[in-house]
Amino acid sequence: MGEGPLRVRLDDSLRARFRNTVPDGYVSAAEARRELGVSCQTLWSQIQAGSLSALHVVRGAYKGLYVRWEESLQPLLTGLDAAAQD
Repeated sequence: MGEGPLRVRLDDSLRARFRNTVPDGYVSAAEARRELGVSCQTLWSQIQAGSLSALHVVRGAYKGLYVRWEESLQPLLTGLDAAAQD
């Protein structure tokens, strides 16, 4: 591989993951971890796998990663509980 700088192509879907304000229905990553009862690594893994939808707020006092919080997370919770019992 070359020694040049890494170039990331920003398409509309990637650009949509960065916001200036926190949209309704999103909670901070820390709050999501507490509610789900999982570690940071598990939360990141679920986001990367596409089980959780996340975005990054880039301005203001609420900068950071936010996770979409909805009732559809219940199957995820059930799956994590079952894995912990095994």
